[in-house]
Amino acid sequence: MTEPTEPGDLLPPATAEDVFAVAEEVRAADFAGVPAALVADVLAAERDNLDNRTDAARTVDQVIEEYLLSEHALAGEEPTQ
Repeated sequence: MTEPTEPGDLLPPATAEDVFAVAEEVRAADFAGVPAALVADVLAAERDNLDNRTDAARTVDQVIEEYLLSEHALAGEEPTQ
């Protein structure tokens, strides 16, 4: 456990695990309809491409597209182009 901070103290840098944990707390509390795996995959895409914003955006787009396509397939719908 970290020591309490005083007003004006700098916070230690967050770890990737911290970001994933907080995102899951927010998702569960406020966006329960969004799958946890989707949020984790988006965060992983960002984490894995920190040095290249273009690649990060492209990878996030792919994650979301794959999710949407799988949802259409589960619903028995044809994807639209």
